[in-house]
Amino acid sequence: MEPDEDGPDLFVFHKAIQHHHIRSLTEGQKVEYTAGHGPKGPEAEEVIPM
Repeated sequence: MEPDEDGPDLFVFHKAIQHHHIRSLTEGQKVEYTAGHGPKGPEAEEVIPM
């Protein structure tokens, strides 16, 4: 995932997506998230599709 503001790209695990029926994101889809750091580097946590 590429943030709107400057910063590194973020890895997104499907389990971080906070929606019952959505398990993937489309390119360019807007989301809200918390930035974190995981085993693969920077990652998005608590991802909420808009």
